[in-house]
Amino acid sequence: MKHIAKRSLSMLLALVMLCSLCVNALAADEVKVNSALSATELEKSASAQTVRVTVAPASAVTVSNYEVKLEVPKGWTITNIENDDPNAALTAADYNLANGQMGWTSKDAEDKSVSKFATYTVEIPANTAAGKYELKVVGVTAYKNYGQDAVLTKGQHDSTLTLTVKEKTTATGYTAELSTWYTQREVGQTLTLPVYITSSEASVTTWNAATVKIKYDPRYVSFSDMQQFGLKASEVYDDKTNGVVTISRYGDSVKCGNGNGTFFMAVFDCNAVGVANFQLTEARVDLQDNANVQDAPLATVKGDLFIQIGTPTYKVTGAEQELRYEPTAEAGKDFIINMQEGYVVKGLDVHYKVGGKDYTASWDADENTFIIPAQHVTGDIELYVSYHSYNITKTGSGAADVTLPQQVLDYKADYTFTLAKKDGYAYTVKVTIGGEEVTCTVNEAGTEYTIPGDKILGDTVVAVTRTKEASQITFTGSTDDLVGEVSRSAPVGQDFTFTITKDADYEYTVSAKYTESGETVPVTDNGDGTYTIAGRYITGDDISITVSKISPLDKFDFSVYEYVKVDGGKSVFLILANVKSGETLGEGKVPAYDGSNMYTDMSGRYNSAYSWLVFSDSTAATLLADVKNHITLVTGEAKSYKSNNDVNYTGTADINDAQLVYNIYNAKYDSFDVVEMKMFLSADINGDKVVNVQDAGAIARGTVLF
Repeated sequence: MKHIAKRSLSMLLALVMLCSLCVNALAADEVKVNSALSATELEKSASAQTVRVTVAPASAVTVSNYEVKLEVPKGWTITNIENDDPNAALTAADYNLANGQMGWTSKDAEDKSVSKFATYTVEIPANTAAGKYELKVVGVTAYKNYGQDAVLTKGQHDSTLTLTVKEKTTATGYTAELSTWYTQREVGQTLTLPVYITSSEASVTTWNAATVKIKYDPRYVSFSDMQQFGLKASEVYDDKTNGVVTISRYGDSVKCGNGNGTFFMAVFDCNAVGVANFQLTEARVDLQDNANVQDAPLATVKGDLFIQIGTPTYKVTGAEQELRYEPTAEAGKDFIINMQEGYVVKGLDVHYKVGGKDYTASWDADENTFIIPAQHVTGDIELYVSYHSYNITKTGSGAADVTLPQQVLDYKADYTFTLAKKDGYAYTVKVTIGGEEVTCTVNEAGTEYTIPGDKILGDTVVAVTRTKEASQITFTGSTDDLVGEVSRSAPVGQDFTFTITKDADYEYTVSAKYTESGETVPVTDNGDGTYTIAGRYITGDDISITVSKISPLDKFDFSVYEYVKVDGGKSVFLILANVKSGETLGEGKVPAYDGSNMYTDMSGRYNSAYSWLVFSDSTAATLLADVKNHITLVTGEAKSYKSNNDVNYTGTADINDAQLVYNIYNAKYDSFDVVEMKMFLSADINGDKVVNVQDAGAIARGTVLF
């Protein structure tokens, strides 16, 4: 159960470490990490050699877990990863020899004091060529507090170690060189290889004693004998199992160089088809005067030969970064070339040079490989690639603010363009390659965009949308009840809400439009005195909002008529309120005169006007000028009256209705106490807005004249 808990905790720590990669800030006061080689120089050797790489903090660190990776040259092998720090001992589960990655987590993820991270053992292949080789320590990370706090930040402690492989040093100026007169032989033929001994010292022109070792490939050849026309050997030993022939000679002085009879000539039998490798792995040469004082010292050796036995093969080189292939091509066969990981055929073409002529390899879509046809495999092949180039263009409202350094970009070459932002504007940048959007690396200021080179596989379009960061809002019309300034700024994309402190006696209408285009902008009445323009309409274009404050009485045409004269210099005046054409009253709203709902004729008299009567000693004009001070709009129903000769509302029209009209125009009533207002209104039988004898006569005749 304890092991299960540890594994679960380790997985959790791994997740924490992955998440921590997103943090740019370095852990404070990080300890330096030292990486060191056990040897920085080696001599070239016919046998495999090893070096050790130690990775350790400059001083002990307290950690719960850490990671290290060692990258070695191609063909080199990591044979062991260990740590002699007792607080961070490693097991096979902590590392991967194939890729050099190791990761250690303490028991139960508790913090430990660690003074060394790892020691790598690296095997260098036999016969590694002289030169400088790099070993890279990368990805050093460390955490404490159950993996929550960074101790060492990834990418900050990478280092490169250089190992130099030198040619074997010699105690003398002698050099032994294995040479050949052939590059190809057939099965059944013999192959003679000369071994020349020279001296770089002007005073040394001869030698006496020598031993040379030639390593050969017993799969394809076998040692036969020494050629009779060459320098005679004293002793020859052939190790057939390992493919090593040792040739020794002692005696009289032999001239240095390649004169007749001055060099060995080893003869081999060609037994099987293949490429046979021959190497001069060791040579010892000395003068006779040294025989009594020293062993024959090592001479410098040269000679690493590849001889085609049977079917010819040719050396293939070049473009190793992009292409993966065998080092030799066999005559008479198509040569197959694969892409290295991270490269795609869409981004490049593969070319090759054979016999001084250049060709382009064909692509086999079914096999996902490039092919050099057999008819071109006639000599050594040099490979090279050409990256595809594509056009890049810019578009959109912000295109003028983008600088493209060149109008062409290449596969695998990161491409950076700049954006010169203008104050007061927001920018949206979208990069598409071949119609598909790609993600760029953007600096913190948002002014430099880098397109990854491995994504550049088609024509590229940089689309930049530039919009104002805010719309300028201006209020016009009846702005007295507006809360706030008449000119404001609204951030793009955000809802814009404003408030009107409404007067209950007025109605308000609010409309909006874009100032430049005149296009209507929707405004939502929230019902509580606030209004909102949705963020999707706040685009950066200026907006004009018009507020209209309307008195309900402005919806009416008012008129006043002298209806009938009464005693005391007074008259009864008819006040009419007609709703203007195209106007409507709110649902359930009617006009009221001094608080009383006005009348309407059920038959639509006076163009369906609302009607009221007042006793006054004034004039119609004066009353008309003052009428709005008496009328308000209220909720309720209008009072009704009839114009059907039944003036007294008994249900029957008769002579008494004519009498009532007579009484009204003869001023028998000076108020509406005895005769209701609706009876007065019904008395205008002919609808001419005056009550007189003609109305009474009309009733008497039993005829309605209008």
